[in-house]
Amino acid sequence: RARCMSAMGDAGGAINELNRFRNDGNLMKSDVAPQALVRLSELMVRHGRAVDAVVMLDKARKDYEPQLAKDPKRAQWIPALRYQHGMALKESGKSREALALFDSIIKEFKDRPEAAESSLASIQVRKDETLSKLRAARQAVAAVPLDKPVDLKLLANEAEATKQVTEIANALGEQK
Repeated sequence: RARCMSAMGDAGGAINELNRFRNDGNLMKSDVAPQALVRLSELMVRHGRAVDAVVMLDKARKDYEPQLAKDPKRAQWIPALRYQHGMALKESGKSREALALFDSIIKEFKDRPEAAESSLASIQVRKDETLSKLRAARQAVAAVPLDKPVDLKLLANEAEATKQVTEIANALGEQK
């Protein structure tokens, strides 16, 4: 039902419908609750509620991962739960935590699609951080008056940020 609501453009209704898996005791215990919370998080992140999604998925991972790990049929849901948690962290500005989670998915679930997605998301996080550093370095160099020499430390920071951008571009090009 929530999927249909979302497809019809009623994200709020879909979010409300999926929130039942957080609030209704019977639905919280259902086998599909972790999948519903992954979908809920996707909608929350897409609609500017990444911080709420982080809190929800942190609790969901604590509640469901131990159970999922014991169930061979549902253990494959763990990478999706972690990946979506990483995306929520990324969108809420918690880059370091997101990177740690993406890296753990890549190492622990290397044959899963979420590992490839995590690799790309990790590169995106690094790209965003590095471009911010490059912008700041260029602004610092540009702020130096023309009649004064540019501090070598500023130039070194700019060169290092440029080098990191190139490395990230190469890493992105290596993705298959």
